[in-house]
Amino acid sequence: MVNGRRNWGIPKEQVEFVFDRIDEHHEHIVVTLEAEPIAEFSIRSGGLSFPMNTRLLPFPLVQKHEDEYFYTTFTGRGKGRLARIEKISINDRLFPDVSACKLLAAVKVEPFDIEFPKPEIGNL
Repeated sequence: MVNGRRNWGIPKEQVEFVFDRIDEHHEHIVVTLEAEPIAEFSIRSGGLSFPMNTRLLPFPLVQKHEDEYFYTTFTGRGKGRLARIEKISINDRLFPDVSACKLLAAVKVEPFDIEFPKPEIGNL
């Protein structure tokens, strides 16, 4: 957690993820912080798997930490399957409530490997 903030300026807290596989295509996920629920999801996924790689759609990240800006573009890869979020519940005191947003698409990526390269540090 400390290195995430120091190396990339990303605020971090340790949370617990509980994944409960209902069946081959259905999963229930609960995220908690010190036993307080942050988010709860039920997702269904299936169909053919396909390769996923963020190099096709880079996701630049800018974080401010101690009056410096950390610029990095992380990369991720894995095998994706189309998914549908059947239930979402957000504790809006701990995380922005995205449950009312219109979902354009969902993909479950498993396994998922992510790499954060050394950032550039500078001004905005």
